[in-house]
Amino acid sequence: MSKIVTIVCAERAAIILIRRVRVMKNLIFERSVGASAERVGMRLYQVTSGFIAERFLVQGDQTTLVQVLPMSTRSEFDGFALADPHYSAMRMIYGEVRRLVWGNEAAHAE
Repeated sequence: MSKIVTIVCAERAAIILIRRVRVMKNLIFERSVGASAERVGMRLYQVTSGFIAERFLVQGDQTTLVQVLPMSTRSEFDGFALADPHYSAMRMIYGEVRRLVWGNEAAHAE
């Protein structure tokens, strides 16, 4: 199944729209944790060009915010993770995603 998704990347906590593309994606990972009255988590999709991560936040009123990050470099992903205001609650989840995408190389970063 093909969907149109909006791909964005975060740099210094600002979200920048890159482009709209047609992407076939296969969900390979999803986890979330409670953070106050909110729920925050990540989904990892395998796509033809590699991986795409979605960070989502479900607020108390069920409003859902989603950030989409193409997984191009580990340093870009680490910058995205460290800029997350919920990083302390999400640390283990970011580690799992890092290991799925970059394997043993990721173990040295934690």
